[in-house]
Amino acid sequence: MFLSLITLGLASALPSLENVACLRRQDVRIQAIVQGSINDPIVEQIRRSADQMARGMKVQLEWESIADLAIMESRIEQIKNHKIANKPEAPDALIVSIPSQEIAAAVKQVADAEIPVIGVNSGASLMKEAGIINMVAPDNKLIAELLAQQIKKRIQIPQSSSIIPKVLLVEEEPQNVDSEIRRQSLEIELGSEIQIERLIVDVASPDRIIADLKEKIQRPEQDGIVRPELAAIVLSGNKALEPAIRAIQELELDLAQIPVGVIDSSAIAYDAIENEQISFLIANQQYLQGSLSTIIAAIVASTGKAPIMPEAMLTEPKVIDK
Repeated sequence: MFLSLITLGLASALPSLENVACLRRQDVRIQAIVQGSINDPIVEQIRRSADQMARGMKVQLEWESIADLAIMESRIEQIKNHKIANKPEAPDALIVSIPSQEIAAAVKQVADAEIPVIGVNSGASLMKEAGIINMVAPDNKLIAELLAQQIKKRIQIPQSSSIIPKVLLVEEEPQNVDSEIRRQSLEIELGSEIQIERLIVDVASPDRIIADLKEKIQRPEQDGIVRPELAAIVLSGNKALEPAIRAIQELELDLAQIPVGVIDSSAIAYDAIENEQISFLIANQQYLQGSLSTIIAAIVASTGKAPIMPEAMLTEPKVIDK
């Protein structure tokens, strides 16, 4: 039913789509380029749902998960060059995440070359300058609002008025524009009474994550004693979750005293909730992001028209706890 409603509601051809050929659905080839690695649980959820929808709509979907932003930018520029040179490698539509200004600029060149572009997962704030037709992404400000509500509900305020509570924010992708928006929004929601302390981690080094977390959680020179100002821990994603759980377990951290929250959901995160290894998570409907972006790309590529819907479709986050 949802697909039928979208398919029936088509806008007139957009100026940027006037020269997009209308194709038989089975001839449509969609290229997806999304920031992330092949072992990123969040990106993998988006890929699986996109692949399932592509099979259902009988379109071809070629997926690339690229962690390095320079390589990602180069790959997007290659697509633009293929289109300009009229090479068969040029896709009929591009699904792409926009983690940075540089990627947005590269994507704009693809859009200018008259390849329809649909955004997914990150970069809603950059969609206009990137020339994106539609974007399906999480609502970062609402994520921050829900995080702040959970933190304020769960933390214990230090008895000493001289101690300002701090939230340790563990960041996996600090260069991603969405991460910055979430952090700034969380600072606003928490107000001046609770401060944020950032810990930027390298997900390729789990042992380093464990060591860095222990150092941030404990008092200096007093192993096993939690810093009195530490009020909560928030992980910006799921890639650092397993080493974070190990650090929490080794320190025997009491979640009733120091709640631990996670942004985004995966099998690992759900297991951690079930086993009471974390306090809560913010689920962002990654499956909807993958499937809906594929639907839009297939419709645009096969009709030359964009479906009637908001340009930015923000998936609603949900709090999940035990």
